[in-house]
Amino acid sequence: MPRYTQWLSNDFIRNSDLFVDFFFVLSGFVIAYSYSGRLQGHSTFSGFMKRRFLRLYPLHIILLFAFLVLETGKFFLYRPGIINTDSFENNNAYTFFQQLFLLNSIKLPGINDLSWNYPAWSIGAEFVAYLVFAWVFSAFRFVTVTKGFILFGVALLVYLIIAMQQGSLTLDYTFDYGFMRALLEFSVGVLVWLVRKNIKVPFDGHNLGFSLAELGVLVMVVVSIIHGNTLREAGFVFPLVFAFSIFVFSFERGIVTRLLVAVPLLRRIGQYSYSIYMLHALVLVLVDILVIRILKLPASVVWLVPIINIVVIYCLAKISYNRIELAFYKRAVTKA
Repeated sequence: MPRYTQWLSNDFIRNSDLFVDFFFVLSGFVIAYSYSGRLQGHSTFSGFMKRRFLRLYPLHIILLFAFLVLETGKFFLYRPGIINTDSFENNNAYTFFQQLFLLNSIKLPGINDLSWNYPAWSIGAEFVAYLVFAWVFSAFRFVTVTKGFILFGVALLVYLIIAMQQGSLTLDYTFDYGFMRALLEFSVGVLVWLVRKNIKVPFDGHNLGFSLAELGVLVMVVVSIIHGNTLREAGFVFPLVFAFSIFVFSFERGIVTRLLVAVPLLRRIGQYSYSIYMLHALVLVLVDILVIRILKLPASVVWLVPIINIVVIYCLAKISYNRIELAFYKRAVTKA
């Protein structure tokens, strides 16, 4: 793993992995917004799954093979001080096929840690959430709100079974029960959309109350992340924090929303967010090997490493978004 400078050594950065909970809730909100009224019957179920598959899987598989090349390089170029870890330990044939078939968020025998492109566990987990969501919303003929509560009920039941089995309320799972984490938080996002859909704001334009609410939400999120080590064990804290955050920002009536819309760089970061997330592990490894281990950057300028990481990740994510994500998204739209 790359070395961190002192200004990155704080509880907020150390607990930033909890933002994956935000993306699960947000995903449920966005997918419900886009598809909750369009899923009816087998054909819409298969169309939805094909579309989501073509949207997410191509970048996942490309990066999986990129890690295979990296791991092979480690095998042939192993040198203490440059490449210290043995090749093909966690990243072996078994875990490769686990990743290939998106089983990387389901507890399988003999797997005790993340492997290959480790952020990809959440993509496998997301697909489980897609499957259950699409099944509930296409198979049942109830009103949309009832379907949302059925989805949440299924997710809550899975959570309670695993919580009793593990003797803990935590949601902090990845390679083992990460699918449950995604399913539960995705279903919370669906409920947030259903609530938001039925609430009307009696005025137009921006509002001081919403501005204060947005700023308050940001403070709440930052404080929650800082105390993440304690709050992880409480289970439902982060889904609720992020659900409330998404609900407030969904009105788009505050000053923070105005700033996000007004700054092109922030909009582009939002566009590239999937590529940024999927690429960052590979870039961190390669930059660490090149800049610190091979070029041996002196300690006096080691603070440049995070900046190099950010710039490289952003540039590669821009290319990935345009050349991979958009290209396959157009195919997904055509096939849907």
